[in-house]
Amino acid sequence: LARGVVREFATKQPGVEVVAECANGFEAVKAVSELHPDLLFLDVQMPEINGFELAAMIRQHPRYQQTAMLFISGMHLTEMDMLEGYAHGAVDYLTVPIIPALLRAKVRAFADVYRKTRALERLYAAQAQDIRAHLAAIVESSEDAILSKTLDGIIQSWNQAAERLYGSTVAAVIGQPITLLIPPDVADDFPRIMARLTRG
Repeated sequence: LARGVVREFATKQPGVEVVAECANGFEAVKAVSELHPDLLFLDVQMPEINGFELAAMIRQHPRYQQTAMLFISGMHLTEMDMLEGYAHGAVDYLTVPIIPALLRAKVRAFADVYRKTRALERLYAAQAQDIRAHLAAIVESSEDAILSKTLDGIIQSWNQAAERLYGSTVAAVIGQPITLLIPPDVADDFPRIMARLTRG
């Protein structure tokens, strides 16, 4: 019944699609890795792997640590059972017999949360890109030589003022060790200089 209700809901709700139906946990792991669903319905009692074990396996992958999981059970769940499910990433439970209107409401709510979350992520990504571009423009137009390096001393960025000061183009220095900027007469002081640079 749950599958039928979800399928029926998906046909009527824009942006909602049932991408896979799996007979056991192993099929579910394969489907999740290939199809990247946004919401999972997991039967607590499944062949070979129960729903809690499956949720724990899926949560191990960084991509699915925030994926919504709704557990469905045909048997009475104790509070300890439910706590175990929540510990493995359950966001809600449904018990059989499934009430179609309740299932539709939950799917609609999760789909709405997913869409809003993705919209916020896109907004933040666009803002972060704008900030990076703005900062890059400030650095590049600065009259001061500005460069950045990794913790192990590899040059990552190099502005035009640094080109003028050191006489080396950005193409020549990116990926090179910062030691090339140290004059030979202070080379012995390099460890102390690097320690000061690392401290910022």
